[in-house]
Amino acid sequence: MRLMAEEKKTEAKPKKEAKPKTEAKPKAEAKPKKEAKPKAEAKPKKEA
Repeated sequence: MRLMAEEKKTEAKPKKEAKPKTEAKPKAEAKPKKEAKPKAEAKPKKEA
């Protein structure tokens, strides 16, 4: 019974790593939304 339990654990691990969720995280960091934030901070300088 121990051998069967070990086989199930080894098969379950690679399935989690194969999920595309890990690839979606770097895409979110590449969004240009972060670059738009510093532009908004530079706007009040023109008003001053």
